[in-house]
Amino acid sequence: MRRFNAGVITLLIIAAYFIATAFIPDLYLAFNYKLILALLFVLLSWQSKGKFLFFLGIAFLSTYIHDLFRLDYSEWTLFVGILILGIAVDRLSKPSYKKNFSYKVSKEHEREIFAKTLFSESVQVVTSQNLETVYANADFGRLTLDLRQAQFMTDRPQIVVQANFSQVIIRVPKDWQVDTHGLHTSLAGVKSYDSLGERELSSTTVALTGSVSFGQVTVKH
Repeated sequence: MRRFNAGVITLLIIAAYFIATAFIPDLYLAFNYKLILALLFVLLSWQSKGKFLFFLGIAFLSTYIHDLFRLDYSEWTLFVGILILGIAVDRLSKPSYKKNFSYKVSKEHEREIFAKTLFSESVQVVTSQNLETVYANADFGRLTLDLRQAQFMTDRPQIVVQANFSQVIIRVPKDWQVDTHGLHTSLAGVKSYDSLGERELSSTTVALTGSVSFGQVTVKH
């Protein structure tokens, strides 16, 4: 309960700040959005015990200090360096990361499946035989979407991915064809296709669409 209240209070303070700057512009100069984001991510890291969020807050704090004191260093180069350091430290601390692991099996005969993860690692197995669209959203985590037992019942099946600072792994049946041309990558985004070589292909062609930033999307057969 304390963590929930702390998060709500933090959001209220940030909302009050933006509302106040609409009437008092001088507040923005001394206490701008970079410092607000730095405090927000540091507080979130304290609540979720996420080391990456702490480094993300420090990265925004470095840009605020650069502007405040007009220091002579490349702020965004330092920002990216701190960010990469945070990712490395977070990967080294696997025990705290695995505490947020979740596993879900979807047995419903639904046409749309929504799989998501936020600051955690999750696995979702989809067994629906009446699929049309699958949505996979991952932010600051890792999402494994297992579709090997699923079946699409539409002429235009698609998987829509939104991945930010995350890794998304999509497992599909061996005979599926996956078109990845609709998946846009930006800001260090990577997409890969892990094929097993020659295999019998079915008439099922799935369109993989969406976007990935600072992360990776991998399709595996």
